Amino acid sequence: MSSFAAEGTHRDAFEAKDWVLFVLPGIIWGTSFLFIAESLKSFHPGMVTFGRILLGCVALGLMPKARTRIEKSDWGRVAAVGVFWLAFPMTLFPLAQLHITSGLAGMLNGSISVFAAIAASVLLKRLPGRFQMLGLGVGIIGVVLLGIPSLNSGGSKFSAALLVV
Repeated sequence: MSSFAAEGTHRDAFEAKDWVLFVLPGIIWGTSFLFIAESLKSFHPGMVTFGRILLGCVALGLMPKARTRIEKSDWGRVAAVGVFWLAFPMTLFPLAQLHITSGLAGMLNGSISVFAAIAASVLLKRLPGRFQMLGLGVGIIGVVLLGIPSLNSGGSKFSAALLVV
């Protein structure tokens, strides 16, 4: 096993199906920031959030396996998750994208794993291995190097970038 990463379950070369499964989520995820930017030309940020959540509900509603009965005793927890995991963060993106580009928003969102690893290290009071530390360092440097030019162009604001992070 490599000391660079965890052992994977798929050791064969990628087939066409594997490449589709690898690339398609990135395309879908990445274009969401473009759609937010385009939506903000016509709608208030709160309406963009509502529309995104509504479209997600409709899409999930069309999939029978996604439908499940929720016990009444769980509705409070479901509502809390809906507010703190969906409504609140999904409102921050359109608010931020009023002042930053969709490309910067997507890049910052993609860097969340770097910040999550750093937060986990702090919370666990345990440093990652040296190769992981190197990867985190490269990730932070990359975010800074890619973010600085974006913040200096097109009226981007650092405070708006923090909303994404």
